[in-house]
Amino acid sequence: MPIEQHPIPQDVAGYKFRLIGDMTLKQFIWLAAGIILGLFIYQLPLPFFFKYPLAALAVGLGAGIAFVPIEGRSMDKWLIAFIKSIYSPTQYVWKKGGGEETSPTITAVVKPVTIPTPVVPPSTPPPAKPIATSPTLQPTAPASQLPVPFTPTTPNTLVGMTLTPDSKILPGCLIEIKLGGLSQRATKSNQLGQFLFAKPLENGVYQIVTEKAGYRFDTYSLNLTGQIVKPLRLQAKL
Repeated sequence: MPIEQHPIPQDVAGYKFRLIGDMTLKQFIWLAAGIILGLFIYQLPLPFFFKYPLAALAVGLGAGIAFVPIEGRSMDKWLIAFIKSIYSPTQYVWKKGGGEETSPTITAVVKPVTIPTPVVPPSTPPPAKPIATSPTLQPTAPASQLPVPFTPTTPNTLVGMTLTPDSKILPGCLIEIKLGGLSQRATKSNQLGQFLFAKPLENGVYQIVTEKAGYRFDTYSLNLTGQIVKPLRLQAKL
């Protein structure tokens, strides 16, 4: 059955003040700023082979931000998103918080994934039906010889380890979280075999898929209900 296409909601309530024709006030400001910056550069005591290209670049940038959209978005939004992506933290560090058991400092690099989170009804979802290919995922048991991540303090936050069939560290595994067959998050385990999904998930029944060349993993089912989840153990099959 073909999927019915639905139109994307449009902003019908907003109103943009227009100065001349279709030129909005925002576009006029960007264009004027580019021209003023270009004139300022032109007045500077610089060699002509620096002055002219810089002045032209300033005017062109102002005109581009004002009138040239990229994939339906104005250029200023792309510049702001680019600057935020540079200064946003992408590293998360665990440190020992107390207790008798010693553990090394754990550093995990988490790559953000731009996948929209589906809206889940407020009611408690029904338990998943057991299937042969999706056994229930069990938390990993503490082991002094393995650098097991600390239990997160935020509900529905997933951390864990990837291991070989003989319970040794297995780095570089791709871990993917799916909901209803659709991919929601993805990351890789680090050199210590540890992984982290920093942003909490919505309540629901998720499938956890693990992949690495030369190894086979079961697809696990995990029911999240707003509780703290202990570190997970993703172990390859013999």
